[in-house]
Amino acid sequence: MQPRVRISYTITSPDGSNRHKFGVNSLAVARNPPALTPWAGPVSLFTAGRDAKIRRWDVSGVDAALAASAGAPNAARRNPRPPACVATYEDHADWVNDAVVVPAHNMLVSASSDHTLKLWPLDAQGTVAPKATVATHTDYVKALAHAPQAGLIASASLDKMVHVFKVDTLKRLASGGVGRGGAAPAWSGTDGAGAGEPVVAAGHYDSIYSVAINSTGTLLASGSVEPDIRLWDPRTGRKAGKLEGHGDVVRALLLDPDARLLVSASSDRTVKLWDIGQQRCIRTWQPHSDAPWALGVDADWRVVYSGGRDGTVVATSLKTWRSALVCAGQPPIVKLAVPAGGRALWTATTESDVRCWPLDRVAPALQSAGHPSLVREDVGRPRSASKVLGGSPLADPALALPVPGGGTGTVDRRTSATTVSTESGSADGMVTRARAASKAAGGDGDEAGPRALEGKAMAQIDGELAIQAHAVLADKWRILTRDTSGQVVLWDVLRAKALRAFEKGRTLEDVAKELSEERAVPTWFTVDTKSGDLTICLEDRVAFSAILYAHDVHLTENGVSPDATINLGFNMLANILEPWVRRQEERRAGDGDARPRGLKGIPIVKLEADPENVLVSFTEAGGRTLVRTTVAKAASIPEHKVPHWVSDALLNNRFVTREKAKVAFYVKPAADKSLPALADGSSRLEAMRILRVQQVAKYVAENLPTKLEPPPGAEGSPAGGWETVIEIVCNDRVLPPLMDLYTARALVWRNSAEDMVLYYRKAGADGKGRENGGGEARANGKRLLSYKRAE
Repeated sequence: MQPRVRISYTITSPDGSNRHKFGVNSLAVARNPPALTPWAGPVSLFTAGRDAKIRRWDVSGVDAALAASAGAPNAARRNPRPPACVATYEDHADWVNDAVVVPAHNMLVSASSDHTLKLWPLDAQGTVAPKATVATHTDYVKALAHAPQAGLIASASLDKMVHVFKVDTLKRLASGGVGRGGAAPAWSGTDGAGAGEPVVAAGHYDSIYSVAINSTGTLLASGSVEPDIRLWDPRTGRKAGKLEGHGDVVRALLLDPDARLLVSASSDRTVKLWDIGQQRCIRTWQPHSDAPWALGVDADWRVVYSGGRDGTVVATSLKTWRSALVCAGQPPIVKLAVPAGGRALWTATTESDVRCWPLDRVAPALQSAGHPSLVREDVGRPRSASKVLGGSPLADPALALPVPGGGTGTVDRRTSATTVSTESGSADGMVTRARAASKAAGGDGDEAGPRALEGKAMAQIDGELAIQAHAVLADKWRILTRDTSGQVVLWDVLRAKALRAFEKGRTLEDVAKELSEERAVPTWFTVDTKSGDLTICLEDRVAFSAILYAHDVHLTENGVSPDATINLGFNMLANILEPWVRRQEERRAGDGDARPRGLKGIPIVKLEADPENVLVSFTEAGGRTLVRTTVAKAASIPEHKVPHWVSDALLNNRFVTREKAKVAFYVKPAADKSLPALADGSSRLEAMRILRVQQVAKYVAENLPTKLEPPPGAEGSPAGGWETVIEIVCNDRVLPPLMDLYTARALVWRNSAEDMVLYYRKAGADGKGRENGGGEARANGKRLLSYKRAE
């Protein structure tokens, strides 16, 4: 049985902007080999975002400015050459949560909330397709870690598992290449790739959010909601220990190259330093007023950087234990990257901008007495519950750590702290001590808190406005959206274009109320805006449910009758796959196939967006992408990739919908008896659900036992003008002539268990006026109204 496949199309920015929408979840900095520098520059920054894309930036200008500023700190703060986007990696169907660069194998590995890892070539520019997809996880993949010397990649997921892959295995999988118009080869871990399954580390009881591995691949650490940190042997997946001490989700982990020290950040607002050999917490500090979400460290493991939900970055020295506020005033920080050399820090936040901060002022600040220690005094605290499972081959009982004022301190085996007393502190205490330091230095001590070393980023990669809310209008072919600036825009989903941008300050709710109308149309699509763009999704069960008149969708082309019917889902599929249909029809003609053409003679609302800017995707129910292309390139989609329900509709004009095409109802004279019963008595009728009330009035006039005098000047009226003579009543309400039967049943009758009952009477019989209107109610010449006697 063919799995259910969803067809979607995305209306992308017409300016082809290469900027992220929404937040950026991951950062990775890499130096490029000489072969790539002509287009990628000497240094690349990779950013992975919530818009399901990864972008590669040439940040050589920033790197050059930092190199030139050696010995002249202010030089780095001059405007460097702006970063330029040189490649975009597109294929994920949901947030990209992490990415790691494997330069030795010309590979970029990404992890996504679509449950997959994807492998990308590093030597490609422009829009890049993946070489392969790894689908071994069953839930969001949240984090990756790379052991370059061991050739291992570890992935952590909300499915409570850590998978460890050999890079050689992934490279063999990626060598399978990508088929034109289709998805990359997919590997579930047991098929393909010509190698064994990944090593699985299983033992967490809850979702895993962070993972770290040392460079030689001898130890792996993972943090979860539990909130214990678990240690593993990545070569076998066996447990190597458990570190207990955090009180909330472990958000980030850093493991030093020798697997001797581990730094962890948790939603309990603390950062902890652990001795892996002793499997004990050595230091705890609270550098932020809210949860720290990101960690970074310099190459020498002398300074740890933490980024918090409070929008600050704090540097903490592992030698002096002093802390310095690097920058503040940002949105919540989700990722940090410290390139080799430690001259700068890149930050990614919940918003779409990425910033670079020079670090030349950090080292002097961490030596200054004016910067307090945030390390909590842990002496006398109860012993940590950290456990040693079967001992650890990495244990080093003589491990010595630097302490304030010089010298070293040793681990007290009875507690989880060093035997050196330090100034107790937290991010809130840091404010008090900063004021005291300011007063001692001659200031007034009234500063609101510690002053950040950097007030402005030296470089910034701007993001793009993203759609964050939407409202589908009642006609089901227009949608209102609101972007991150508050701008409200009206879209035509049939033509894939923006119709109108409303005045600044207008809310989505106000505009939706202004454009509201009393109408019911079956739902034929769903809307997805999680990538920041407007995506319309069609599924076989509802795609062909909505039918409107050409007049309703403003289709006024020559030769198209205003009363012609338009199936909205069929129309959209015909638009986005028109090149593919044309190629199939040409093939049929060449083969002498005389079967009917699916689009022949059917009125279509034409796509008005640039075909290059409308992205088409075929996605399985589990989230796996089968096809990702544009309308302009849709002809290259392999026939076997197109779902049967789509090809049968477009090529053979056959499709099924759950919505009934007709509405059953009774027509009876009103209680005032201003008009007699119909000639055939009380009749039960069936009509196309889009039939308008004015056509029912016409039917009544034509079937009365005594003919009424035609209304004056009604010769050109769509329904003979009878709606001015006869009014139709449902639930004591006079129905507008242009209301269709589906709307009347859904919004006025409101009883799906029984057939609707309509009453007719002379217009104005109740002494009140009524609405009028026109519009023919026929569908391509088909009879829309038939009746049979009621049983």
